[in-house]
Amino acid sequence: MYPVTLCRSELGLDPGCEPSSMYHVGQVVKCRVASSIPASRRINLSFLMKPIRVSEDDLVKLGSIVSGVVDVVTPNAVIVYVNAKGYSKGTISTEHLADHHGHATLMKSVIKPGYEFDQLLVLDIEGNSLLLSAKYSLINSGQQLPSDVSHIHPHTVVHGYICNLIETGCFVRYLGRLTGFAPRSKAMDDQRADLSKAFYVGQSVRSNIVDVGELLEAKFHHNF
Repeated sequence: MYPVTLCRSELGLDPGCEPSSMYHVGQVVKCRVASSIPASRRINLSFLMKPIRVSEDDLVKLGSIVSGVVDVVTPNAVIVYVNAKGYSKGTISTEHLADHHGHATLMKSVIKPGYEFDQLLVLDIEGNSLLLSAKYSLINSGQQLPSDVSHIHPHTVVHGYICNLIETGCFVRYLGRLTGFAPRSKAMDDQRADLSKAFYVGQSVRSNIVDVGELLEAKFHHNF
């Protein structure tokens, strides 16, 4: 038997109405299969016979804050059901579970299906799935995170997170696919130090924008 899930938005409730006032255990209802996820052996149902038309104002956008309930914990990520119109699933990579690298690893080891995240930041949207972060540093600065190069100007300080490390420097991701690069000379004071020991993928950083082009050039201002 597959477990089924019903989001509150799919219950057909009037504003201010609680599910317990409309439905009771054993009640026979007519429902629609909204989606199915074979990998997690789960079926999502809806009491609304026609899919909800999501208005432009209600669409989840980059930088939005949503909530979610853990469905599956995988070796590299946590899969959640999100409370957002138009989307049912989101992914939190291990490094985005907490600001501190050690805390993220610890949280991953104890988190279980059913755990609820009150606040998750939408980092990117891939098809019908959301890429999310539970980092407080990013959630708290979500309104200021840029998603387009037109949102950024030289000599401004912006928040982001490290998405890749190479020998010559660090790539910093903002929202969506907007990416900057901090050369080793602008990321570290000690040029002989090991870059991979000073920084890690997923680490939140604040960077000073030096130049704006197809790839932003940044200098790290402070690290979280």
